[in-house]
Amino acid sequence: MEGLFVDLFLYIFSKHKYRVTTLFNLDEYYKATYQLSTNDISYRTRIKNMEPFGSAGGIGYNTQYDIYVKKRDRYVAEKALSGSTG
Repeated sequence: MEGLFVDLFLYIFSKHKYRVTTLFNLDEYYKATYQLSTNDISYRTRIKNMEPFGSAGGIGYNTQYDIYVKKRDRYVAEKALSGSTG
């Protein structure tokens, strides 16, 4: 329930509202954020652990990474993430 309120708060007050990608691999997450950073694209992330409560695992294992950008940056961000910079 707490996560729902945080998500709602971030959606209402954050400038980064457009979800440009969802990833489930830590290496891919690092690659994506690197691409956005090198292209001077501001972003925020939402990281959600998908492991059942009390199970072994941790960050990077069965974790969902949502990356959000500003609406005006969505096309540039999609281009940067697709590998077509310029």
